[in-house]
Amino acid sequence: MKEIKVNMDIIEHSAIPELRALARQAILTRFTALSDKVKCLTVDYGLLKIDNDYNKTYLESAEILIAKLEQETSELKSQVEDLKDRDNEPEYHSQGMGCGLEDHNITDRYQAMYYGWEKAIERMYELIDNTVGNPTD
Repeated sequence: MKEIKVNMDIIEHSAIPELRALARQAILTRFTALSDKVKCLTVDYGLLKIDNDYNKTYLESAEILIAKLEQETSELKSQVEDLKDRDNEPEYHSQGMGCGLEDHNITDRYQAMYYGWEKAIERMYELIDNTVGNPTD
């Protein structure tokens, strides 16, 4: 810039009008180029700011989601521990075990095993629903 200023001083005092016109054109061209660069930098800064704002919002949303997932994971771990705890299993009820067989006139041992299996599975899902809850809730 200093060089241009010195040259401009020399040229301003020059008696040659063409030289003055050429110098002014060169300075104008240089000024226009610098102005364009400043505009590009301004646009780039604006886009960076928009990107930064978007990334901030995205990051905040992700942090909220992570916190929710951590909470759900903690709850699920607790529920799984409850399911695995042998103290939570139903007790064997000797008087009630044969009731369904007699009520349904089941005398065949294979039918009795199947009936017992079905009732055990039903009870297992009942326990899971009571412990974990319905996933659609």
